[in-house]
Amino acid sequence: MARGPESDSHRAMLAAMRRICILLVLLAAGWARAQPVSFALKGEVPVGQKPVMRVSAVQPVTDLRVELSRNDGKTFTMKKAALSKGQVVMLPIGDGAAGKAAYKGSIPAQIVGGERWSDELSF
Repeated sequence: MARGPESDSHRAMLAAMRRICILLVLLAAGWARAQPVSFALKGEVPVGQKPVMRVSAVQPVTDLRVELSRNDGKTFTMKKAALSKGQVVMLPIGDGAAGKAAYKGSIPAQIVGGERWSDELSF
């Protein structure tokens, strides 16, 4: 079967639609419940740059972490000691290796004056 520019553009469009769906799932997960933080992923980046997770504190939190395992077995942990209400932090993901990757993990935090909170991540 010959592959021309039309099939390449079709595959690129499907890949872009998948990335948008993943972002929407992450956004929905970040806002679904009364959660102390909201989060979104910028997953498509130029070669040599890392994907970035934008985390915004809805409530004050401490000990914020993003703990991830990549499909090649490598693990990554990004930390922020504390976020005040409304504060935003950009956390780089991974090691900048070129190519596509799948990640699974969690985003736990301690709610100030409350209990420990955590949500699952998959992208």
